[in-house]
Amino acid sequence: MDDYTALHRHLGRARGPVDDDLLDAAVNERLEETDDLDWKKPPRDKDSRSKFLHRAFIEDVAAFANAGGGTLVIGVDEQDSAAFKRVDAGEWSDADLRNLHTLAASKLHPPVLGLRTYRLDGGDKRAVIVVVPASLDRPHFIQNDQQYYAARLRIGSASRWMTEREIAEAYRRRFTEQRDATEALNRLYEEACVGRKGRVWGVVVARPRIPLNSPAGFTRNDARDLLEAAGREAAGMLRREIVHPLSSINLNGIRPGLRRWIAPSKNVAPQIHAQTSLHQDGAITLAAALGDHRVDESTFASWRMEGMVADALCLMQATAGRTGSVEYEVRVGLAPWSRGFSPRMIAPNFDYGLPYDHTEFIEVYELVDATISVDSGPAGLLEQVRQLAMDCINQGGVDGLMGLRTTV
Repeated sequence: MDDYTALHRHLGRARGPVDDDLLDAAVNERLEETDDLDWKKPPRDKDSRSKFLHRAFIEDVAAFANAGGGTLVIGVDEQDSAAFKRVDAGEWSDADLRNLHTLAASKLHPPVLGLRTYRLDGGDKRAVIVVVPASLDRPHFIQNDQQYYAARLRIGSASRWMTEREIAEAYRRRFTEQRDATEALNRLYEEACVGRKGRVWGVVVARPRIPLNSPAGFTRNDARDLLEAAGREAAGMLRREIVHPLSSINLNGIRPGLRRWIAPSKNVAPQIHAQTSLHQDGAITLAAALGDHRVDESTFASWRMEGMVADALCLMQATAGRTGSVEYEVRVGLAPWSRGFSPRMIAPNFDYGLPYDHTEFIEVYELVDATISVDSGPAGLLEQVRQLAMDCINQGGVDGLMGLRTTV
């Protein structure tokens, strides 16, 4: 999978594969260790590897996470902090790589999530590359056997324990960045609601929880491929072939916007119009007309909102595969409606189109916020779709999902 790591950055390369060619180029260029790049000789045996993982690895992950992220390369010898030659890192199984994620999540407080690991099987010069993301939760502390907590910080080619003043400053940055992220999500949602009048519009916006420090580099064709992939994935979550927002998107009409690609609606009935945007920073927006029921344009079926939520989360997953983001902050709501216009959500029977009697007009619709992990696998993603969709439809007086499958 393509990525953008410290190796790419220091070699002056664009986003691309993490492979032997990349690592060989870094060694040939004698790249020096920096605050976001560290060379590690591999442990010699199983016992040495265990000691390395439970001390040096944990300390390096904490140091990188506290300093804004970085890349750890296991399988390169260095001289005077510069890459000297590749050395065989030995065999690393899939279970070994999963263990790296487990250690970062269980041995650090708060846990460091979203590691990206790459195994290079380059003959007798195998290597493992671990990309530690930037974190909004820093400072991250290491807990030792005596229940003592301390935090590491990467500075230049070395790391050290953080001072009290540095820890205090890290906490200040955490709260500031979290506030800024909330304000950015607010602006994104308000922008997506502009012009959504005349019928019921559902709106979903999402931003990577950890800001990207790499160029996403979407092209028009990339955007089209991501929208197609997300549409197929979402359709597989739905019980039957029902109209969902991405099925109304005009993939041939994708146009550029301000640091984003905008996909407009096809020439379809106004009650199923939709529009989505893929932002270069990894954010997504999706606006969909929901009022497609035969009663009137203010009445919409609950499964229309289910389909919208499925589309949005599948679009996040597809985009994450391009950007490397793992967690997203998501907001779902109904665009503000005109005075005297009260939307109503109903749960129609799929066979007869009859509404349930207990649904009521919606006077106020509370925004639904959530943090979504897109690397939880098909079953995990579907479960998150179902939970978020349930929160959305409960506000309309509907207590059961009708459009989403229960299993993948």
